[in-house]
Amino acid sequence: MRRGLMNALRLRPRRSMTRWLLCAALLGLAWTAPAQAEDDDDFETGWVGVRLGMWYRPEVRLEGLVSGKALGFGPNVPGTSFNAERDLGVTQNVESDFFFDQGVGEAEVFFDSEWISLSLEVVAPHTYRGSRVLQRTINFNGRTFTAGVALKTKLQQFTGGAQIKLNVLNNRIVAVSPLIGVRVLGIDWELESSVLGQPALRGDTSDISSPLQFGGFQVLPYPELGLEVKVGLRKYFEVDAKLAGFYLDFFGVRGGAIEAELGATLYPVSNLGIRLAYRYYAVDFEARKSGASSNFFEFDLEFLGPSLSVVVRF
Repeated sequence: MRRGLMNALRLRPRRSMTRWLLCAALLGLAWTAPAQAEDDDDFETGWVGVRLGMWYRPEVRLEGLVSGKALGFGPNVPGTSFNAERDLGVTQNVESDFFFDQGVGEAEVFFDSEWISLSLEVVAPHTYRGSRVLQRTINFNGRTFTAGVALKTKLQQFTGGAQIKLNVLNNRIVAVSPLIGVRVLGIDWELESSVLGQPALRGDTSDISSPLQFGGFQVLPYPELGLEVKVGLRKYFEVDAKLAGFYLDFFGVRGGAIEAELGATLYPVSNLGIRLAYRYYAVDFEARKSGASSNFFEFDLEFLGPSLSVVVRF
């Protein structure tokens, strides 16, 4: 009997300690549950805002050819394949009237809700230039630039687009959003040579066949599909990754495009954010005029570089 009593006395402190631990755990859950609910309630998924930024010195790579009619009339002259940097002397110094030197202005207007997000974005027109004595003869838009002449090159382009994102998952930690949209690429490329005592010879893309035109730009629209993922303590900081692209063969244009972007956004206050990103954008298009296979243009164009933006949302 004494042994049973002693065993009971030994077990009692252990049972008492277990009860205290259970009570403490219950109290902790009761205390943290409202805080967790408050955090969830405090995280906003509905925003209307703008993003204004600069794509800093995007590196350009271009290979292409442009056919056309000699002096605007007569038979078509097949274009000569060229590399912008090697053959035309195009440098990586970018110019834009919409930002300071070496920076390209970009803007986005967005509307976010719990389930759907909409955005409109544009990268302003920007120009790369080159100057070189031609090492070989190049046909460009029906004009023949012979080897040995001094050639000046201007490559101007812009991009823009609209996207709809379906937020299949959207909380304070992670967002997963398949997207569908339409994007446009505008190009206005020009080659010019001058020989002493002769008028300047100029060829450009302003009169080639393309689905749309805007001023001197040939505009190539195309759809895109993709996925965007955002991860972080999204009220204060988030890392995002987006991959989108498409292949098309209509309106006399054939080819594909891809856009990949990795970024990080810091929100020091809920209505103001600072975003740093790196973007890769590539298009490989070929456009032909129906019934005239020798009158066409094709190019493989790539841009890549960092961007810095300010986000204001309400």
